[in-house]
Amino acid sequence: MGQNARKARSTGGNVAEVQVKNHAAFIWSVADLLRGDYKQSEYGKVILPLTVLRRFDCVLAPTKDAVLKQAKAREGKVVNVAPILEREAGGFGFYNDSPLDFQRLLDDPAQLAGNLRQYIAHFSSEAREVVDKFRFDEQITKLAQANLLYMVVSKFVDIDLHPDTVSNLEMGHLCQSTESLPRFFRVPVTHREIELVAYPAAALAISSSRSVVSERAGSSRCQ
Repeated sequence: MGQNARKARSTGGNVAEVQVKNHAAFIWSVADLLRGDYKQSEYGKVILPLTVLRRFDCVLAPTKDAVLKQAKAREGKVVNVAPILEREAGGFGFYNDSPLDFQRLLDDPAQLAGNLRQYIAHFSSEAREVVDKFRFDEQITKLAQANLLYMVVSKFVDIDLHPDTVSNLEMGHLCQSTESLPRFFRVPVTHREIELVAYPAAALAISSSRSVVSERAGSSRCQ
């Protein structure tokens, strides 16, 4: 192996190691908020669904305005608007037609629980069904009652999970809970749920290409 190749591999490995450490630090920061109100074994009930939702939020961010514009233009004029909005969203097989996103959810702390539920409800049916499997609505109630919901959602607003920043492989590692991640995050997840976080289009549209998110998401970052 040539010197340049060795250097490139070394650099790539260092970057990946830093990313894993950053992810672990992020998880620990959320865990610090949950400690006391949640058992250690329950942290994943909050972290995993919010990771899914934030990944979706970042993937859809570049086309958010276009989807809202189409939804408004087609309202009451098209019987089944879903295929149109899916295409407008980038062809991922899912979309969200709520004016809310993670950043905007924080604009009204008093209504955060209700607005978060509304935001989730505005996902297309396939995405909503997968999110519903986590029974996250129960955790929204629990977090709100413990006065933790705003702080936890704020943590996820601060992390950019766009595929240009966190690769599909890194997202898969995050959900599969490698040895580099805290033990408490090792909650049982199905292959479909792991796929959902790393490859939204593949999980929801049953696409044969697992690189679709990276290829189509564009370079825009979620805010």
